[in-house]
Amino acid sequence: MVSMEGLLNEKATAMFLAVILAQSVLTQADFGHDSPETLDAPTPPSVNWVVEIADIQAYTGRGASLAIDSNDVPHMAHQGPGPSLRYTRKENGTWSSEVVDNSDLVGEFPSVSIDSGGRVHISYAPLEPVLVPPEYPPPPQAKDKSLRYAVRDNTGWTRMVVDEAVWAGFTSLALDPSDNPHISYTDWNQGGLHYAKLVGGKWETALIDQEGGLVSSICVDSQGNPHIAYARYGNPWKEVYYAKYSGGSWQIEHLGAGSYIIAYISMAMDAFDRPHVTWSGREGFKYAVWNGTWRVDNATDGKAGVVAIALHDNSPGIYYSYYGRFFGYLNNSIWKWERINTTVVAGTGWHTSHPLAFDSRGVPHLGGWMSIDNKSHLAYLSREPLLPVAQAGGNQTTYEGDVLILDGTGSTGESLTFHWDMNAQEDSNGDGNFTNDIDLIGPSPSYVYGDDGEVTITLRVEDNKGNWDANATTVTVLNQGPVVNLDYHCTNIGPINIQLRIAGEKWHDVSLAISSGNEDVFSGTLLRQPGNPDEQLLELEDLELDMNNSYSALIRYSPEDDDINGRPWGSTPAWIRLLSDGKEIASMHHTFNVRHPNTWDWHIPDMDSYILERECVLQAEVSDVGSDDLNVEWNLGDGSFEQHIYYNDGMNPDPYPSLEVNPIYVTDTVRHTYQSGRSYSVIVSVQDDDGGTSQASIILTV
Repeated sequence: MVSMEGLLNEKATAMFLAVILAQSVLTQADFGHDSPETLDAPTPPSVNWVVEIADIQAYTGRGASLAIDSNDVPHMAHQGPGPSLRYTRKENGTWSSEVVDNSDLVGEFPSVSIDSGGRVHISYAPLEPVLVPPEYPPPPQAKDKSLRYAVRDNTGWTRMVVDEAVWAGFTSLALDPSDNPHISYTDWNQGGLHYAKLVGGKWETALIDQEGGLVSSICVDSQGNPHIAYARYGNPWKEVYYAKYSGGSWQIEHLGAGSYIIAYISMAMDAFDRPHVTWSGREGFKYAVWNGTWRVDNATDGKAGVVAIALHDNSPGIYYSYYGRFFGYLNNSIWKWERINTTVVAGTGWHTSHPLAFDSRGVPHLGGWMSIDNKSHLAYLSREPLLPVAQAGGNQTTYEGDVLILDGTGSTGESLTFHWDMNAQEDSNGDGNFTNDIDLIGPSPSYVYGDDGEVTITLRVEDNKGNWDANATTVTVLNQGPVVNLDYHCTNIGPINIQLRIAGEKWHDVSLAISSGNEDVFSGTLLRQPGNPDEQLLELEDLELDMNNSYSALIRYSPEDDDINGRPWGSTPAWIRLLSDGKEIASMHHTFNVRHPNTWDWHIPDMDSYILERECVLQAEVSDVGSDDLNVEWNLGDGSFEQHIYYNDGMNPDPYPSLEVNPIYVTDTVRHTYQSGRSYSVIVSVQDDDGGTSQASIILTV
């Protein structure tokens, strides 16, 4: 243990002990002792990353912080020999490096950002003796322990002391929309999470959380408000917190449990001002995103040491190391993990550098160091393009008319577009290729087939660099039979006339009322006078009776108020005749007698039964979700049959298969005359052109 006589209080001592523990753990991780058996999850596939030596200077590259500007030029701030702070960039295919500050054992915890004008901003701190890499001889303690900042424009570097009241460590830098720098950092001596902002050429500083700051990562939103993810002290575990400046004050909230590996928190801000945070957890490492509330997930079940996050098109990519190096990205809400097949160490294990960045094409890059002849050198890694692999989701079975959900989420690649050709038998774009029509887009669209059959579909995925892949699968579409509902409406065979005839004694009157339910629908009165009864008929003409209703007749004889012209035992016979087209179809008779008052009313409750024939209109409502022809057959129940065919297009038989969505709806009508007084079993059968059948029946009582 290096002595810190008189300089460290109890809290700072605990911090140094934790750092030493982290360093010992990460020696294995950073030098890539791949031991898949130590991982809880299966080993991800290996993906090639191209490695370049960016700074040939020996004893350099530790703490590499990477930023890529709008022209896809990479910039790295990192430790150099001495130790010192160095800056390296690649332009026009050539790497160049320069010393930024070698004044007094500086260069620890560098963090780099590029502003809208192309200026380079770096925050950094003095070297801590307990963190000296093993290849360095133990240097003397830095005299100036203040937080440092450097900015580079066309004239060169300008260096500033940000906070000389602290023993600075764990710096993280971000720029606001006005290109002003914001820095989060800790105080090795007194502890606490600190924050600094450059305002009008002067630095303003503040203590945010006395219990935090052991490690932090800062971002600034579109309104210029800083956000900081950081760890609070604890032994052996650390807790992860989040601080946001809004409305003139800082709000602090707890995100979750960290790990004894203290130096691994990384945050990025997307275009919607949503912070994305990752950190080493007790079981693997965590990924959290704010979208109105925090959602915290296990990003992987395997343990993790170094972690770093970056965003492309608002979607996260994560680098982590633990007995190997891995890169993961979200693909349709699913994490895809890859093993990086290189021994380069991206990011030193005991600080908060940001080694991961995406270029404008979505290609991830890493800054780090690699050992050559036991000397560290700055390395730069670019992942080779991950070629798309299409997965259409395997064979499926559905029914015509049903919604089929497609699944291309098993496809791999970056920034993919999804194009679906839903029928290899059609060439809708006319290019001669039957498998490249764009019928649907997206990873999981829905589709409806209009007819049964076996269909080959093709998914084509393409990335933003023009690489593509296609995968075909089979959909078996099963037939669904038609649906039929039967209804009917019956009338008499035509308009009818109802005659009332009376004979017998004179001057008696007889009334006739035809009722349906409780309502009189037709009525009249006949007075018997001298003469021929056939010349004195009451006739109700051209009556339309709805034979779906029931009718009754009441014939009323009222002798008591008539003139006395007969004997007490006289009688008045009466007849009711039903005629259609001038022909009698039914006749009823009754005799009224004066001496028997109970004969003064003649009630006929079932007039319907005297109508010998009725015309019934039968209607079948038929539908089929498929693009099918329909054959409708009627068994009318009295030995009569009818058949009607309906074509889906109204003209010609439907081809097979006809996969366009064209459901058919038909109202098939049959008019038929039935004899009264009987019941008939009527059956309608429907068959589509693919053999699907349906049937409906009724008992028709006439």
